[in-house]
Amino acid sequence: MPVSARLPLLLTLFALTPVSHGQEAHTPLTFSFCQLWDGGYSRDARCTSMQRPRDPQRPEGDQVELFVARIPSRASEPQPDPLVLISGGPGGSSVDLYLQLRGVFNAVRNHRDILLVDQRGTGRSEALRCPDLEELESARPQQARQAARRCLAELDADPRYYTTSIAVEDLEAVREAAGYTHLNFYGSSYGSRVALHYLRRYPQHSRVLILDGVVPPGWVLGDDVARAAQHAFDRLVERCEASPLCVERFGDLHRTLARLQSALSEPVSVSLPDPRHGGLVTHLLSQDDLLGVVRFSGYSAEQSALLPLVLQRALQGDYAPLTAQALLLRRELGRNIASAMHYSVVCAEDMPHITTEPETLADTYLGGRALAVMQAVCEVWPRGPVDADFHEPLRADHPVLILSGQYDPVTPPENGARLAATLNNSLHLEVAGQGHGVAMRGCLPQLMARFIESGSLQELPTGCVEREAAATLPLFLDSAGPGP
Repeated sequence: MPVSARLPLLLTLFALTPVSHGQEAHTPLTFSFCQLWDGGYSRDARCTSMQRPRDPQRPEGDQVELFVARIPSRASEPQPDPLVLISGGPGGSSVDLYLQLRGVFNAVRNHRDILLVDQRGTGRSEALRCPDLEELESARPQQARQAARRCLAELDADPRYYTTSIAVEDLEAVREAAGYTHLNFYGSSYGSRVALHYLRRYPQHSRVLILDGVVPPGWVLGDDVARAAQHAFDRLVERCEASPLCVERFGDLHRTLARLQSALSEPVSVSLPDPRHGGLVTHLLSQDDLLGVVRFSGYSAEQSALLPLVLQRALQGDYAPLTAQALLLRRELGRNIASAMHYSVVCAEDMPHITTEPETLADTYLGGRALAVMQAVCEVWPRGPVDADFHEPLRADHPVLILSGQYDPVTPPENGARLAATLNNSLHLEVAGQGHGVAMRGCLPQLMARFIESGSLQELPTGCVEREAAATLPLFLDSAGPGP
């Protein structure tokens, strides 16, 4: 999620243009057979598209084509309220999210359709991408501003009209045109923000919500990324220090990371088999690659378990495992996140509320450069409409299941607790030993399916989540795996 001294513009809250919530008549959607493909897996589906005004205040003006897919229920008479998946990022594709997690929601299809809408500016809905914005890790603020200006000059779209406030209007239009009475939601990371704002705007058409890695109203993306990442790494170090074998094998992980940062202040050329296709590749491994691997390893329990070993191997001069992780990470982020749409969201919704200054983050391993870059891009990026109550606490009686990973480095469990405190009918489950996004873990797929089917948090058998805490993946001591 992904700056210079803050300009006076950034110190002034933006004037908000009211987003239209008027009722429109929508032509019913006609779905036809299609195959969804993400480069590694395909799924039979029913697909269509829907035209939506780019600017909600000009319904007859320029249009955005939304991609809509339906995974049909196995039931001969499905329930009238599908499950809608909303991806994170901001900038991720909900269709690709489903393809990655397809097995997680298999039981839901016994009774319901799964409805997928790539949010405007993402995936198959006219994704807003700028290669320059995907290569800002080592940029300075002036370079970031220049990249943003080049991107704006090249975009064949007005980036103001890609905010969450407009996206939920799109979702409501799809619901009506598809003929559904209510929607159930699974929102992942930033997708939880979209699901919650839909609930705020359209409570009469919302049934139940599952939020995985929560972005609660009022919580600002980007403000504390560096501190959250540092906290997650500190927790990893604590796990190692609790094991004499780990300490004997890896020593002081804080010191190891600092030494590697120094060693990679100048990039190192590394040749290795490509982690995707096996052919020999050469990559200039940089300090930014190192920091990216450390940060995003915290998203996954498996990657976290491997990280001490990967760092130690690199410190000993074997950079191949670290480089392989860096290459995979670069490709996944570039493929999955529509960079220009990402900034359309964070510059309008988050940047005006950021209070952290980059120089105050010098005591974290990420430092303040990512925040400085974000600030610099947002200085020149146009800001779109945001509803006036967007950041206010949400009060609702709808059943909401909140999921948090214990070691989540970006949306920590405190976020889930904060949201649960404002909702009258919620349950917050913190999943021990896990990172960012826990829906696929253990019994949670069955638990979520049962919750969606019953529409109630009462008598939900959550004991399985607590029992699986004992199965937290231990840290790898060598390539053969964890110790005894």
